[in-house]
Amino acid sequence: MLMAARVLAGAAIAGAALLVMPPAHAGSGITGPASGATITSGTSVTVTATADGAGDTLKVTDPAGKQYQTGPGTALSLDVPLLRNGKYHVELVTAKQSEDFHAEVPPAAPAGLAVAASGQKITATWRKGSEPDLSGYAVTARDASSTAGSCSGSRCSATLTTSATGTVTVTVTANRAGSVHASTSVDVRVSPNASTTTTVTATPTPTYSYPAYSNPPVTGPTSMAPTSSVPVGLPNVAPSVSSSGLPYPTTSPNLAQMHSAPKADESDLGALRPGTVLAAALVLLLCSAHFGLWARRLRLARATTRRGGRKRVRTAKGAIARAEALAKATDTNQEAEEAADEDDVPTEAGPFAPHGERVEVIFQPASNSGDPP
Repeated sequence: MLMAARVLAGAAIAGAALLVMPPAHAGSGITGPASGATITSGTSVTVTATADGAGDTLKVTDPAGKQYQTGPGTALSLDVPLLRNGKYHVELVTAKQSEDFHAEVPPAAPAGLAVAASGQKITATWRKGSEPDLSGYAVTARDASSTAGSCSGSRCSATLTTSATGTVTVTVTANRAGSVHASTSVDVRVSPNASTTTTVTATPTPTYSYPAYSNPPVTGPTSMAPTSSVPVGLPNVAPSVSSSGLPYPTTSPNLAQMHSAPKADESDLGALRPGTVLAAALVLLLCSAHFGLWARRLRLARATTRRGGRKRVRTAKGAIARAEALAKATDTNQEAEEAADEDDVPTEAGPFAPHGERVEVIFQPASNSGDPP
């Protein structure tokens, strides 16, 4: 029976191993950023992945074709600079898994903006941005045509003519791949009769613009700012006055505004695979079988020990009883033999004296006459 249980246990282990045996690289996967995510801020992004026990290599290719790669490992992390906007391709080399995410980061707002007005002619100068994928600058002013800026070295400039007078706002907009922009504006006073040049240097407050997305861009934690909502009141639970005849207060209590918390995405929880559930059930069944066999052996061992102990006690008691009986029999035989020896010894009364009687025998000397006694 024990051999059969071992065979069944071995078969169960083999079956469970076959069921739970994962396919190659089942534990591998790219964990961040999410596939199809759009990064809209920052200068770099951390790409992470996990690999199975054999290890893997994480590789990222940016929109310009430049590659970034980690060494072999199981917990993989790679900081990728967002030098350009566009598609970034992430790949687990050995597992042959890949995903894409996009960067749509606005450029830096034009810095060092200075605007000079001479009559109605406006000249704007600023420092060139460091982004390698800048698509150009646009300079606008009231009552003036938009003008593209030109750059030479680290400086850029543009000249435009306006028909407006008074205070004119000049705006310089930096354009970057992905249809994202950043602008800096400064006000300058324009007078058509002015013979001197007025120069104003901006202390800019940059403004940014993003393309429209079907899904919100990934920009970090979302603030849960309260929004206006309709005040909530309690339902009317007053009894019917006609039935009770008693007045009942009708003023509703004012309740604080309530905001529903964001609902958790149930898709993040995932679903258990049927194979995993079946394998877990087989493992539990196997553990139960082993525990049952162990408990049975323990009970048998205890029962055998109890029966063996009682038998030895009974055997010892029997041996003691036999020894005592033998000793008593030996004592009785010795007493009988001693009594028999005493009976065989002749007394002074002669061999014919009855037991317990004493017969006195008197010997007389013969007379000298020779008469017979």
